Amino acid sequence: WERGTASHEACAGAAALGDYLASIARWRPGGDDDGDYGGGGGDILGRAREAVRRAEDELTAALLGRLRGSSPLVRVVEAPPGGMRVGREDAGGGRIRRVPVVCFVHPSVPSGRIVEHCRESGLACRSSRFLSADEMWEDLGIDAR
Repeated sequence: WERGTASHEACAGAAALGDYLASIARWRPGGDDDGDYGGGGGDILGRAREAVRRAEDELTAALLGRLRGSSPLVRVVEAPPGGMRVGREDAGGGRIRRVPVVCFVHPSVPSGRIVEHCRESGLACRSSRFLSADEMWEDLGIDAR
């Protein structure tokens, strides 16, 4: 019996993963990097995760600032004070303030029209109850249909 051949594409991808993560780990706000082009060393995965978090925070803050200042009719749907529970506490879960998903509603502009406008402007947007249960919308008093 023959077990098959190695997935050369996967091997090449795995080999390149270290360089990719190191390039992310070097990223700094403003698009600059820290100039460390050496072997990297240290906790490259942790540094890459932190760089992604910083990028998401920067972009999310800019978007939320624009939405909050756009109109008194735009409501940004947010976690309650103290954050939201994610996962079971005994399984390493905890409370977080925000994930890089932004949700907002407008009382008189249908969500489909908002999505259409965003797409015409080159922005990725969708209309749905993305990753949320009906109970959440009911608790917030929002008609999400």
